[in-house]
Amino acid sequence: MYMITPDLIFSYWIFIWYILYILNLIHYSPKIFFIISIFFIIITTIYMIYKNFSIKIIVTYIIINFIIKVIPLYTIKNDKYNINDFLFGIFLFILYIIWVFYRKKNINKILKNMFPFNSNKELPIGLYLVNKYILNIKN
Repeated sequence: MYMITPDLIFSYWIFIWYILYILNLIHYSPKIFFIISIFFIIITTIYMIYKNFSIKIIVTYIIINFIIKVIPLYTIKNDKYNINDFLFGIFLFILYIIWVFYRKKNINKILKNMFPFNSNKELPIGLYLVNKYILNIKN
């Protein structure tokens, strides 16, 4: 069985960016990307409720995202951000997409084993969109 690794989840890239920012190793604030991420958490949670995911999965999803997105955002809520912060995030996202394509050979197996569902349409919305529009993986 294949396990999803943190390098394939963009949220973890943002969280590492946050840690490097807090340690003053990177001077670009991830604040705007945390704000965007919280918007996607809300959409994904609604989608999961609509698709009748178990309460355990939904609560786990919310707790994990609260820890890696909401708490970090709260700690940098007063930080200023500018266009360079956003551009750095776009650059990071492009690196992430390149990395995912590099790892593509295992992505199909990872996605199929990560969630015990019958089709890609039952994946969480973020993974479904990556699967459908970026990787073009068929079942």
